[in-house]
Amino acid sequence: MLEFHSADGSGSSTHYRTGDWEVVRVEEYPTAIPTNEFEAIVVGYCKYVPVETPLIPMPKAQVSIDSFGDESAYQEFLQSEAVKDYTLV
Repeated sequence: MLEFHSADGSGSSTHYRTGDWEVVRVEEYPTAIPTNEFEAIVVGYCKYVPVETPLIPMPKAQVSIDSFGDESAYQEFLQSEAVKDYTLV
């Protein structure tokens, strides 16, 4: 399983690595109510398996006008300080 870290202290994920937990079993239970919004309940069982893996920097998220659905919101984003954290496409 992947594990995420904030290397810059911002609280947002900036790096990832392979984590210390391994999925060992998965059980799936169909819901008994046909109109339920969920098709099934899935339970995963994990075990702790310590590994030594490096932190890998995450690429910047890609943003385009389609991410906003509205030209004015996109232009406002382009003028904001947050734009430096994204790759424009």
